[in-house]
Amino acid sequence: MNPFGGVVHQGGVVEGDPEDDPWKGAPPDLDPGGCRLYNSVLEMMPSKPPCRILPVAGRDVGMVALRRLQPGELIVEEAALVYVPDRLDREATGRLLEEVVGRMTRVQRDVFLALTDCRNPGHPDYLGRSHHTTISASSRFFTNAMSYGEDAGLWPILARANHSCRPNAEFVTRKDLGLQHLRAIYPIEEGEEVEINYMLMEQEGLEGREARQEYLRGCYDFECICRACTLKGGKLEAEEGLRRGLVAMKDRGLGRLTEQEVQVYLAGLYTIQAKLSYIFEVVEEVFLASTEAASRAEYGRHGRALVALMYGEGSPQVQLWEERARSEGCDAIIDWSEGRVVE
Repeated sequence: MNPFGGVVHQGGVVEGDPEDDPWKGAPPDLDPGGCRLYNSVLEMMPSKPPCRILPVAGRDVGMVALRRLQPGELIVEEAALVYVPDRLDREATGRLLEEVVGRMTRVQRDVFLALTDCRNPGHPDYLGRSHHTTISASSRFFTNAMSYGEDAGLWPILARANHSCRPNAEFVTRKDLGLQHLRAIYPIEEGEEVEINYMLMEQEGLEGREARQEYLRGCYDFECICRACTLKGGKLEAEEGLRRGLVAMKDRGLGRLTEQEVQVYLAGLYTIQAKLSYIFEVVEEVFLASTEAASRAEYGRHGRALVALMYGEGSPQVQLWEERARSEGCDAIIDWSEGRVVE
């Protein structure tokens, strides 16, 4: 379901009657951050997401949990407002975005304009058909876009989740459903902000504070104030030491780690609240490489638990993992986002 009333077709073209607005949102200038507008959309979603978009100290606005959320709980599921195939270069993407924005309904445009534009923050919110249309639309898209397999898309509600180097939630691509999911990956308390990690876990996301801050300043133009980045004294030293150790083990390569070192590596990833998708990649790799029955069984159970948290019990992804775990020597490549074996 597209909560904004249009239908997103291949290539990101949104079709819908510009005057047919399913919700009446407050104008952006009367609704700083678009909280009322976004919450009106959330309230109309059939899944009744357990979160709202609210003002957050030091961060303008953010996504806040309405109740305690357990790992694996689905927070929001959303269809793309804009979809951009990987085959398009930057110039073609700009032209596509100009066309898409020109065909948006009023509510769609209001939702789009309320998103953060870190690449062109001083540009007015005018989106008339001109050179500035492409600049403004492109900068908002690239600030808030997310990967969707090999492609990219924009999910405005999901884009309101802020960054943390210790995230408690993660996006899960469900190409098999035509949706993007946001799931809790660590416990989230009522009133706590729902936070994701903008960085690749195997790259900057694993690094120490200085490297992470440099990356976030360069790519998103903000100074991170998350729990990991505001540690001090002994706690900061312990965190930095742990991350240095994890980077060193990663650089050696999983295939060169002993069984005990793999367990230390996985424990360290959970300690820093790494993305479950990355932990799953590690578990999958060591599972496929394991030749010892007990280790293979242990990694099989661990992998299944992670797949269930990310995709849900009863999903095709869980069934695929169970089939793989039962078949010795099965090394078929699986596209987890599509829930199928790659031929």
